[in-house]
Amino acid sequence: MREKRLISIALLAALGISAQAQIVSSRSDQVIVTQQLKEKTPKKPRTFKWNIKAGFSLDNLNGTNDATWAVTPGFDIDFGFLSNDNGLLTGASIGIMSHGSHMKDMYGYSDQNATFRSYGLVLDPIIGYSFPITETVNIAPYIGPFIGYQLKGSREYDGKEHFSIGGHLDAGINVGLDCYLNESFYIDFHYKRSFTSSGTIWYEKTYSNKFVLGIGYLF
Repeated sequence: MREKRLISIALLAALGISAQAQIVSSRSDQVIVTQQLKEKTPKKPRTFKWNIKAGFSLDNLNGTNDATWAVTPGFDIDFGFLSNDNGLLTGASIGIMSHGSHMKDMYGYSDQNATFRSYGLVLDPIIGYSFPITETVNIAPYIGPFIGYQLKGSREYDGKEHFSIGGHLDAGINVGLDCYLNESFYIDFHYKRSFTSSGTIWYEKTYSNKFVLGIGYLF
């Protein structure tokens, strides 16, 4: 009887050890792979918008006392960026613009063929402020200097070059007013006045100025 109990206890112990070994083996077969996902850095919102604008201009030269000048049609095209920080506008653009004028009268003699024309590359930094008019419409006066290079142009008469303008660095002031119709389109009006001489005509320096009316697009 005693021997039977010992055998029973030994069998139960052997079964327990076997079962425990199976449980440990089963647990060791279960490999849990945890993949650590890398958090994506959120993109910061862009604080500025690209803009492109093109305008029709009335170009003129002034500075001479012996001639009467009339405006000539021209253009002003710019591409750049514009930032709006709670109404404060800052930006800059590069572009090309025309210079020119028509000499309407010299010493009392009409000269309908005396048209001066040149073109220039220009950099326009500006600062301004946007005032809301309605929920979508804003007006923004602005001001800034401009600097560039005025390509050489001339006026020819009887097959000969009598006077020339351009061919030098150009600098001046740019004053304007934008009317933003929505988040993308706006109407632009500005005046540019060169402080560097466009050229000498009849021994007097001339200075370029222009009024521009155009349309712009922000994106």
